[in-house]
Order: sequence, then C-alpha cells, then structure tokens
Amino acid sequence: MPEQALIEKVDRLEEIMMQVAYEHTKTEMELRSLSKEMKAFKQEMSDFKQEMWKSKKENDRRWGDLVNKLGTLVEDIVAPSLPRIVREDFGVPEIDDFMVTRRVRDKKQGSVAEFDCLIIAGDTVFINETKSKPKREHVDAFLEKIERLPEFFPDFADKKIVPLFASMYIPEEIVHYLTGHAIYALGMGEDVMEVLNMEVIGTL
Repeated sequence: MPEQALIEKVDRLEEIMMQVAYEHTKTEMELRSLSKEMKAFKQEMSDFKQEMWKSKKENDRRWGDLVNKLGTLVEDIVAPSLPRIVREDFGVPEIDDFMVTRRVRDKKQGSVAEFDCLIIAGDTVFINETKSKPKREHVDAFLEKIERLPEFFPDFADKKIVPLFASMYIPEEIVHYLTGHAIYALGMGEDVMEVLNMEVIGTL
C-alpha cells in the first residue's frame, strides 16, 4: 500500500477514534447531568411530600378547629339570634324564659333528652334544633323529640309549640322537607340568621 494512502487511513482512523472518544465523553457528561437532574428532581419531590404532609397536618388541625367551632354553633350563632327572630318575625313582645342546651330527664321512663334552645313566651314555646349538616333523619328525630316534649316538660302540655330547625346552610330539599312538617327553617342570610320558609308556613 502506498505510504500516502496508509497515512491517510491512519489519520482517518485517528479521527474516528477521536469522534468516538468525544461522543463517549459527551454521553458520560449527559449521563452525569441527567443523574444530577434526577437527584434534584427526587429532592424536590421529597421536599414537596414533606410540605404536603405539613400542609395536611395543618389542614387537619384547622379542620379540627372548625369541627370544634361547629360544636358551639348553637351557643355562638343560633342562640343569640333566636330572641331577635322570635320578636321580629313572630311578633312576640316579651320573652319569659330562654334556655340554651337544656338536658332533661323524663322522670317516669328515665330517658334523657337534650334541647338546643327553648324560648317560652306566654302560652307559646319555641323549640330549636341545630345541626351543622342537616339531613332528613335529623328532621325526623326532631319531630319525635317535639312529640315527646310534654314527657320532659309536663307544663308545656297546654302550650303552643313552634319548632325551629337551624343550620348555617340548609339545602333546598331539607327546607322543603321542614316546610312539609310545618317546621320553620333558620339559616344564614346575607348578614344575619333568618327564617327561610316564613312566607310558606306563615306567622303564628
């Protein structure tokens, strides 16, 4: 083989080897870069999971606070609103007695019932039931409680009973169900608690 041709082949082989070495080095660099990116991504995911966990714990705490707050819905929101509603919406000039969270035992049968709020005005008794998430079964239980009211309060036997069912928000379906049983539905309006079905049931 002529010398010049051999030199050219050696040069070409060297060029190819250099290209292979470059490509190999480039691949290693890319792999290293990719490895770094993957490590960074894993760290970001780990940090994200940690943040989500902290957030979940915080959300759980806030939810717990909210549940506890709903537990005082009667005392904090409904109870302060009832005297105003009784006076303004039912035209009651004077309230004789106002009881909040009253637990009473039936002396004959020994059973105990809890009444969220009771307002006595002359010969009329306003009885309130409050639920954070009102359902039909709550209404049915309230109806049963109203029926048994004289068992716990014998003095109420000859009085007019006005049932008031309250919640921050009452679904339309439940409002209709309450209206069908002549129970006044109390929910939050724009600023204050108001009777939602007064026009349908009417006043006293």
